[in-house]
Amino acid sequence: MDVMTMMVIAGCILSAGVVYVVLKVDHSARAQTLQDEILALQTEAADQKKRLQDCTRYSDYVAQLPTLLADKFKAPAVKLSREMTHAECIVKEKYKLRADVVIVSKYQVDFAFMLDANALSVAAHTNGLALKVSRPTLAAGEPALKLLSQQVISANAVSDDRALLAEADANFRTSVRTLARNLVASEQVLALCRLRVAEAARDALAVQPGVRQVPALFVDFK
Repeated sequence: MDVMTMMVIAGCILSAGVVYVVLKVDHSARAQTLQDEILALQTEAADQKKRLQDCTRYSDYVAQLPTLLADKFKAPAVKLSREMTHAECIVKEKYKLRADVVIVSKYQVDFAFMLDANALSVAAHTNGLALKVSRPTLAAGEPALKLLSQQVISANAVSDDRALLAEADANFRTSVRTLARNLVASEQVLALCRLRVAEAARDALAVQPGVRQVPALFVDFK
């Protein structure tokens, strides 16, 4: 075999080797790109699955809101405390007194309003969730009273004022019950109850696993 032939054969072998190396490198690059694409798809699929699971859990939490709020509303949802002064005028003829009597009493009056979480309904809203709850009721049926001070005023001393004091107290309690009935339907108490429901619902949802953001809550009464 002459030298020229050997050089031609060597050149062919070298060219084949170069082509093989180029093809191998190109194949490796494509394989790596394909692996990267597969990994990206797997990651996206895992993220979508997690988001779907979070949405499912969130829907469950929303459905369970009445249960989640039940413990929070065992205590009064709204409390109002006022100091009130009552003046009772008693004419002398009623108790055969020597002079008219004025009884001035000072009370601390506590109004407590309850909400029923079991009556809560939840529905989708354009911008969040719509919550509807039954109107508040007065705890124990009437406000709690605490007598702070009392004074009996008369031109003549009253030897036995027990009946007079009892009458003054009874009349004040009647007037306070009327005030409580007006308060329970007042916009002040209703606004406080709306706020209390929204705060409680927001807090209950925010601590649930997988909940990243609590939507806007719109509260109204049935």
